[in-house]
Amino acid sequence: MSNTFVSGKIFSDGRAIQPGYYEFDAEGKLIVPEMKNGVIGDYLYINDIKQTKYKLIKFEEHYYFVDEGDKLLKNTRVYLSSTFVSGKTFLDGRAIQPGYYEFDAEGKLIVPEMKNGVIGDYLYINDIKQTKYKLIKFEEHYYFVDEGDKLLKNTRVYLSSTFVSGKTFLDGRAIQPGYYEFDAEGKLIVPEMKNGVIGDYLYINDIKQTRYKLIEFESNYYFVDDGDKILRSKRVYLSSTFVSGKTFPDGRAIQPGYYEFDADGKMIIG
Repeated sequence: MSNTFVSGKIFSDGRAIQPGYYEFDAEGKLIVPEMKNGVIGDYLYINDIKQTKYKLIKFEEHYYFVDEGDKLLKNTRVYLSSTFVSGKTFLDGRAIQPGYYEFDAEGKLIVPEMKNGVIGDYLYINDIKQTKYKLIKFEEHYYFVDEGDKLLKNTRVYLSSTFVSGKTFLDGRAIQPGYYEFDAEGKLIVPEMKNGVIGDYLYINDIKQTRYKLIEFESNYYFVDDGDKILRSKRVYLSSTFVSGKTFPDGRAIQPGYYEFDADGKMIIG
């Protein structure tokens, strides 16, 4: 019977009579069908209503996908976009993310295990794939998510303040802008703390000292010049701008004047 005949009519139990095939008995009475609920053949019914195509539908704690011809997907792997999964959650409360999902022989969505950590070239946290151009901390390690949302591995890269600002190593040291290496698993290799003269530069507690300063470190003075490089094997005039308030180890005030710095960059104290 088409909608023309059943529109607005209900069974005695209050159910709306839906368009469809019906049987009549020997007395001409319509045989009231049992309420359809659940999967019947290739179709999903909820409260007697056949669910229609292109929907992800939850019924009795399971999800089903109604596809072409209002038929359920079965034994199939399919990509579900945000159009279908937005606002939907698994039983454990996880949001269903856009992605590929499998449906079993009964049409039920197979719930994937929560993704946490590195899977292939990607980093997941609480089932969410982390996206490109971020330095991310997960379980006491840092990872860098690069182009295509893939992790950097076996790579040395420069991390600017954009990426490291406010971040710290486990020992509490602030992560400074600079070059860092990532291992085969994508983990940032934590460098040893830099203290003292390394090459042409002076570091104190991992921080490279910057130009035009007279700096005391471990009972020695160094002068940081152009390009943040320390002076070596040179004689230079230090004005009051640089020496004011500074003293030698014996307590004498350092006066403006000419001073020499040795091959290690240390000020020679006369």
